[in-house]
Amino acid sequence: QETMKIDLEERILNSVHQAYYKPWYQRPWGRLALFALLVLLVIVAYYFYLTVQYVQKIRNFDVGKTVNDLRQDELYGKLVTSDDPRIGSDDPKVIIVAFEDFQCPFCREAVPIIKQVLETYGTDVQLIFRDFPLESIHDQAFSSALAANCAMEQGKFWEYHDQLYARQDELSPTAYRLIAESLNLDMTLFNKCYTTEKYRVEIEQDYQTGLELGVVGTPTFFVNGQLYQGVLPFDYWETILTILIGK
Repeated sequence: QETMKIDLEERILNSVHQAYYKPWYQRPWGRLALFALLVLLVIVAYYFYLTVQYVQKIRNFDVGKTVNDLRQDELYGKLVTSDDPRIGSDDPKVIIVAFEDFQCPFCREAVPIIKQVLETYGTDVQLIFRDFPLESIHDQAFSSALAANCAMEQGKFWEYHDQLYARQDELSPTAYRLIAESLNLDMTLFNKCYTTEKYRVEIEQDYQTGLELGVVGTPTFFVNGQLYQGVLPFDYWETILTILIGK
């Protein structure tokens, strides 16, 4: 019995000794650490995969044609006109055609973003303004477009454009004349232009062209022929323009 007792004690000691000197990865805490490391590697690999997919998606994102390609398309003749106000580069890599309504609150929201776009990319971008008055919901949409076109006649469209959006809550024939006076327009010419609705046909043509091209609301932008609707955040514009300018 004494011998068996000693033998049992030795076995227990040997077992404890072996357990104590096991490699770290064979110990419970080591196995847990390995499992945690494996999970971490899987997460990192997954996020790396998502990043690669996102970059690839951006590279392949259909943001529109180049300007040269657009000029070969019949769409160019419908979008780019000679009788609408434009601002920016005379030799652009990107042509933005905006269909807007001066009484549309979303158009007003887009104004500072578009200004930032022009300040940042103005040497590569040209902006063309097209009228799309939503008369069914905005009672001053058409008359404000008339007034803006009369200001264009005297070379002050963009200044008048900014004032209409700044004073959007008070649009009226009186406001149109006050804005014209503040910009030192020839009031005789302006009043005659406005009261005779000199630019009615041009505005109606813009509106019909917009309908033909799929415009259903404002603001709607065509960027090298690609249609975008609504207020686009500046970082969205950055993505689009960086790709197009780099083409």
